[in-house]
Amino acid sequence: VSRVTGQVLAQCFDLAAKSVDISVQEGPDARTLLFVIDSGNDGTLEYKGFTTDGYLCRDGYSAENTSENESAEAGTYVREALRSVELKNANIPINCTRELPETTEVAGVGKILFEAASVTINTSGPSLLYPVFEKIDTYTVTPPGSVLAFDSRRCPAGWAPYEPAFGRFVRGIDLSGRNIDPDGERAPGETQQHAVRNHTHGISQFNVERADPGTAEGGGSIIRAWGPGTMRSNPELQTNQSTGGASTLRRDTGEGNNYVSTRENRPKNVALLYCRKTGEPQS
Repeated sequence: VSRVTGQVLAQCFDLAAKSVDISVQEGPDARTLLFVIDSGNDGTLEYKGFTTDGYLCRDGYSAENTSENESAEAGTYVREALRSVELKNANIPINCTRELPETTEVAGVGKILFEAASVTINTSGPSLLYPVFEKIDTYTVTPPGSVLAFDSRRCPAGWAPYEPAFGRFVRGIDLSGRNIDPDGERAPGETQQHAVRNHTHGISQFNVERADPGTAEGGGSIIRAWGPGTMRSNPELQTNQSTGGASTLRRDTGEGNNYVSTRENRPKNVALLYCRKTGEPQS
């Protein structure tokens, strides 16, 4: 090998010894970046820190040369850090997290806006400028004032119990103008008391007996009615058979007529918690 060739090879080996490789990869989520400075140089190069726009980064060194916050502890996320760290067989990780986006919600559509951002890793040799483009995500918004049912005893964050629905069935507001709801068009959240529609019952056999006067509350008689057929409500019967005070008309259903006795009329149902989305309803 000639003398000149040997000198060229030596320079190549020297340059290779001073090489600095700066790599970047995405972290566990879309907001995170991981930079790594991998150097096998002989110590003549230095890591000079980083500058960011829209990111906060940390490299694990003390904050003595951190221009943004002189009192920051090692590992604190900052926008800029000035360093003078000798790169000699070094492997320096730099973790960066994108700053929180701007979030808006208009007309039932939410928008998440990440402004354009960048991270610059500096050395006394090569440096790396890593740009990140603007990013916009959209999502459907549950408008404030919405009422939903939840399979839970508590409402989720951003929701409050909808008290008008406590223990009540929900009925749609009647905008038909045809009085499908006998009370017509009612205001949102307006409650309606329980009621039984006016009706009569047919009867095929009806037996009546009356207890002695004074056995009913208030000094009246208790009228007891039983039979295999259905019963017709008869206020006149209750009045005429009473000897005074309040009278009670009952029906003995007999065996084979199964029913649940309770203080209300109701269909089969399931209990859920109604919650209202907080905030002002959109017009």
